[in-house]
Amino acid sequence: MARLFAGVSVVLMVTSGSVLAAGPRMERGLDRLEPTTRMMQVCDIKAAQEIRRSAQFNKVDRVIVDAMETPDIEGSLVEGKGGAFRENGRWYRMEFKCTLTPDQKSALSFEFTTGEEIPEARWEEYGLWN
Repeated sequence: MARLFAGVSVVLMVTSGSVLAAGPRMERGLDRLEPTTRMMQVCDIKAAQEIRRSAQFNKVDRVIVDAMETPDIEGSLVEGKGGAFRENGRWYRMEFKCTLTPDQKSALSFEFTTGEEIPEARWEEYGLWN
């Protein structure tokens, strides 16, 4: 359920342009999430923003930072090797490092490395969709 919620929120955030543009309503939504889910959600949002800024992947519409494996969390740092993002109906693997603010309601930075395209035959295994 958390993964579906993350996907829906990323769509809302990508179309609004930034996390800050979401305002108090989104903050209240984040406040209702348990801390780990909130951290994943914030990193999903920041990932979509940063990946879309790249020349290669500027039409990303979904991001799931915990698609293939649970990221490591230490304080306000979230790092993972099993994230995924979707562009033009194709899913790609990514590794990332997401640094959050102390209140974990926004991301200070997001660094990523894109990986191989994920074959459609494996989408169900990772909870991905078209």
